[in-house]
Amino acid sequence: GYIAVVLEEGRRNAFVTARELELRSAALAEANARLESNNRKLALRTAELARLNADLEESSAALARANARLEELAGTDPLTGAANRRQFLEAMAREFGRVRRYGDGLALALIDLDDFGPVNKRHGVIAGDEVLAEFAAALRAQTRAVDLVARYGGEEFVVLMPGCDAESAAQLMERVRERVAATPLGSRGITITFSAGVTALEPADDDPLDAVHRADTALRRAKAGGKNRVERS
Repeated sequence: GYIAVVLEEGRRNAFVTARELELRSAALAEANARLESNNRKLALRTAELARLNADLEESSAALARANARLEELAGTDPLTGAANRRQFLEAMAREFGRVRRYGDGLALALIDLDDFGPVNKRHGVIAGDEVLAEFAAALRAQTRAVDLVARYGGEEFVVLMPGCDAESAAQLMERVRERVAATPLGSRGITITFSAGVTALEPADDDPLDAVHRADTALRRAKAGGKNRVERS
């Protein structure tokens, strides 16, 4: 009797324990399945986030390139590809400050194409534009990499030459003048000359435009002296 009761009770307890283990195993398997499902969803979301981040980086890079291009265009003359007046004045102000701090030289040449009005009248505006564009390209090609070539207005150009004195700048402009005079420009092979006024920054200059005014005075002297020449201030 007693032993049989004990054995039966043990059997029942063993059955209950096995059933609980089975239920717990099923619950664990279900939890693992949910975990795997969540992991898959997380992996998909991580991949999507990575793609979105890549798209964002690409868009940011494209925006940076566009902004850089806009900034470049804002400082570039659209016809000649040279710097425009605004970029020249900004560069002149920066160089003025650098010279004042470090004492380096700074020269500039103000250039005006001789008798350019008749070129437009005789050959047309398109041919005149070709001459301006090719002249600017020749000017950039024959000056130093550190020099800034800018279209100052109309047929007037300016070359900013850091680390250069007036004599060296005048010699450079003389070489450029000789080459330009010997090189037909544009599809119609138009030969032109230019006059230039050259100066360098002086200790007494209080404003960057002081040098520009001196170069303009020298340019007018070159025009009055017969054109196709370089004058120093």
